[in-house]
Amino acid sequence: MINNNDNFFRRAEIERERQIITYRMKKAKDGGIELGIRKGIELGKSEGIELGKREGIYHTLLKMLFAFYPNEDAQWIENCTLEQLTLAIDLILTHPDYQELKQTILSY
Repeated sequence: MINNNDNFFRRAEIERERQIITYRMKKAKDGGIELGIRKGIELGKSEGIELGKREGIYHTLLKMLFAFYPNEDAQWIENCTLEQLTLAIDLILTHPDYQELKQTILSY
């Protein structure tokens, strides 16, 4: 009889440990998912801010190019990086020649 009770208690203890492990695994998984979601949102915000900056600078530069060089094609700025667009805004006042400005920006 004592042997059966020992087996019963041992099985109960093993089951309890299994449930604890299962609970901890679920909690860790849920925490990992939540952390992943938070990091994804932060990354999305950062990318959104960068896109917003680029769009603002792009449209400002486009207006400046049309104001200073109304007869020139400005499609080349569509593929420029944020750094190139920023540089173009800085240089547009000091580079009166359109082709020189374009070459300087595209080679940056």
